[in-house]
Amino acid sequence: MAGTQTTESFTEELAAFFASQPTREAILAYRPSKRVQRRAALLLQKQNDGEASHEERQELEAFAHAERLMRLLKAQLRGSKKSKA
Repeated sequence: MAGTQTTESFTEELAAFFASQPTREAILAYRPSKRVQRRAALLLQKQNDGEASHEERQELEAFAHAERLMRLLKAQLRGSKKSKA
């Protein structure tokens, strides 16, 4: 399944990023690759148009979960920076 491969690639992209032991600044600046951003936009459009398959909806949920996780992580990093200042 092409969609599943994209999700796995996004998961692998995140895993590789964190395995590189990024700095706080690199984590705060992190953005998914353009390829991942394009895929997520396509899935959102298909969902909005009512054309997303079950697998594509699952893939979109995986993207959303990863996005929520990154937002929480970044918020905690920003909060810990403020408390140290």
